[in-house]
Amino acid sequence: MGYEIRRIFEIFKRYRIKFVFVWLAAVVFSLVFYFILPEGYKTDSKIIMEKTRQPWPGFKRGALPSRHPLPEGVREQTISLRDPFWNFLYDQMEESTYDFTPFFHARTTVFRIIDDLGCRQHFDNGAMTPDEIVLAFTQNLDVSFDRVAGEYNISYTFVDPTIAREIVNRYTFLFTEFINSLSYQNNYEPTLAVTRNIERIEKELAEIEIRQADLKSSSGIIAPAEFMANLSTHLYQLDSKLIQAESRAKASMELIVDSRRRVETMESYGLGESDEFSYSVIELMADPMIVVILARIFWDSINLAQAEMTYVEGTPQLEHWSERVEISKRLLMRRMAENEKANLAELVATFTAESAKATWLKQHKKESQDKLDSLPGIESEFVYLQRQKVSKIAMLTQLRDLREIGESYTEKGDKVAAILDSAYLPNKKSDPNFLKLLLASLFTSTILAFGWFFVRENIEVHDGVG
Repeated sequence: MGYEIRRIFEIFKRYRIKFVFVWLAAVVFSLVFYFILPEGYKTDSKIIMEKTRQPWPGFKRGALPSRHPLPEGVREQTISLRDPFWNFLYDQMEESTYDFTPFFHARTTVFRIIDDLGCRQHFDNGAMTPDEIVLAFTQNLDVSFDRVAGEYNISYTFVDPTIAREIVNRYTFLFTEFINSLSYQNNYEPTLAVTRNIERIEKELAEIEIRQADLKSSSGIIAPAEFMANLSTHLYQLDSKLIQAESRAKASMELIVDSRRRVETMESYGLGESDEFSYSVIELMADPMIVVILARIFWDSINLAQAEMTYVEGTPQLEHWSERVEISKRLLMRRMAENEKANLAELVATFTAESAKATWLKQHKKESQDKLDSLPGIESEFVYLQRQKVSKIAMLTQLRDLREIGESYTEKGDKVAAILDSAYLPNKKSDPNFLKLLLASLFTSTILAFGWFFVRENIEVHDGVG
């Protein structure tokens, strides 16, 4: 250990002049890079997503933590970060920043803002195409989602602070309107359709009640009709259970076929460009081994991409990284195949149980149906109406539950997105941090120079010994 430290000091001592030149070059590089970086004024705005339903059952009502106080007119937040629904929702909102990219980069949006602000001369030199104007306009735009505060952040950097502020405010307004429009389409309109169906079924139930009353008064059958009604209700319940069991068995069989196909494809995996598998991030992250393999594929792919830009095809370096990526992908497929086999066994067991249940229900339904078919005339009509009544009551209950859920998520006129902070007028340019840039340059140049001098020393010693 003492020899190695002494060796390092000897290298620094021998090449001290060259180290000085290296450090001077790093300082010059930092200065040049500092002055060529574009200067501009940066400002941002914040959009908060309002909560439009009751807190998730089983969790205490709590305020959403935020660095900013709620603006006047925005109701108290009731989001709990321990809430699994909101954890899932925040995951989706975080990913949605990429889904909203077409909106921010759309020609319609960009040119609408440019024309409203009258700043086309700042982005168009007269010979640029519309796509080039859009690129020049959006290159300083940044949109992100703050998971802790539950806010969308929109920032923009430009040489004119007033224009930067107006661009951010215009983007904020358009984005808020866009989100509220999507929320209205996805929540309120379906709730109206459910309400119309509820009204229709309630009207049909009233007609059935009137017809049953007429049958009772005209024929005098009360006790037989009640008996048949009970039998009809039982038959309807059997029919519903049978449909559910058959649906579950069919779904299980489809999953089994798909799972077997996946296992066969994974076990004979050739890693062709057309090989695709549908797995969610949650399914992949459930296995720590898959996470490790994915991380290895990620870094090996980066090294492979760098090698492809550095070396020509056929060189050992390029083949080395290609082989590492190939091996990692095969390990990934093998691990996923093992997990899929375990899932396949569970699916087969589920299918067997549901098939047996469906067979029993079919037999029981047949016995009940034979008994019901033996009833004549008016009594059969009464039973038929009773079956329709039970069916519509069950459907009405489900639709009312759906309407209640829809109304708990949003109400007519609700705004799911609200502007928390508008863009401010910046009074200071967002210059890069020169000290950090200088330290990074000095550290990197020192390490590279020391490595080069160390290799050179070893080569000279080896040549001297030879």
